[in-house]
Amino acid sequence: MSEIKIHFKLTVDEDGYPPIGIESLNGDLISEGVAKIDNTPFFVEGVALGDVVNVAQINESNRKNYQFIDVEENSDNIALSVLFFEKEVGDIVHNYFSIKNHYCEYGHFPGFSMLAISVPKSEYTNEISLFLDELQEQEIISYAELSI
Repeated sequence: MSEIKIHFKLTVDEDGYPPIGIESLNGDLISEGVAKIDNTPFFVEGVALGDVVNVAQINESNRKNYQFIDVEENSDNIALSVLFFEKEVGDIVHNYFSIKNHYCEYGHFPGFSMLAISVPKSEYTNEISLFLDELQEQEIISYAELSI
């Protein structure tokens, strides 16, 4: 397998969200035009860690960059994105998921930070939803289920 970058085009709204026009995820090329996603998105909807996706090489000169086409096979993971403004809040959420051995990755953007989180579908319980809903009701996070 060969490590690649899979590029996803994003639509930026009138408020400038998301703050990037393309999100790149790590992947492993498993055959010509087919890759397995190796991390969790911050913004891209409909894909999660472990999904098998169809890709197209962007140009011949850089064999590591591919454009996402579509999902061939979904994994057993859910992708969550959590936006927060205070580092302490991010640390609370990160610790909550890390203790459960769920993949968490920090991202920093102008004016806010985020966590990209991967949770196995079998472990995405009401407890997790209630934890996130409670923090969102306190208006200290905003979260999205990107792929369920």
